[in-house]
Amino acid sequence: MNAFKQLSNLLCLLLCVVTIGFLSSCEADIPAVDTQPPTVRFTILGNGINEIMENPPQEVYEGPGGIQYLDLSSGVSYDFTVIAADAGGVRKVSLRVPFDAVVEADGAATVSTMGLHQFITIEGDPSDPLTGLAISGSITLPRGLAFDFIPSALDYGGQNGTSNSRLMVVSAFSQ
Repeated sequence: MNAFKQLSNLLCLLLCVVTIGFLSSCEADIPAVDTQPPTVRFTILGNGINEIMENPPQEVYEGPGGIQYLDLSSGVSYDFTVIAADAGGVRKVSLRVPFDAVVEADGAATVSTMGLHQFITIEGDPSDPLTGLAISGSITLPRGLAFDFIPSALDYGGQNGTSNSRLMVVSAFSQ
């Protein structure tokens, strides 16, 4: 059973990597008007957790039995992915995590600290807009931390420049 769970986690991670590659390579044309916000998908894998949350339709994740948080283990590394997609191009994708978490971001993502939070971010290029941007990496949490993962995305908002945004709140606790 454990080997099956590990294979399942490996296949899910492989699917996320393929999806990142697919989304990162699609060019977009910024439309004259864009009123649709981007979609956001947050995935977290590791130590018995294998969750994929999408927005829309879920703005607040509800786990089994109505539990509204992820129960994570402290000192354990979890792999995460945030994927943002928008037909008119994604301007920015980010993930907000607590400042005392240990974060390792893959690829072109930048990690910055502001107050009590770290932001893992990738910015799009308006001269070469893409229909999707993705952040991936790993996070290790200290014991006894109650917090929210906040993945978010902005699009270009059309040529008028008023961006549409989407965010998701995923509460978590590390024990």
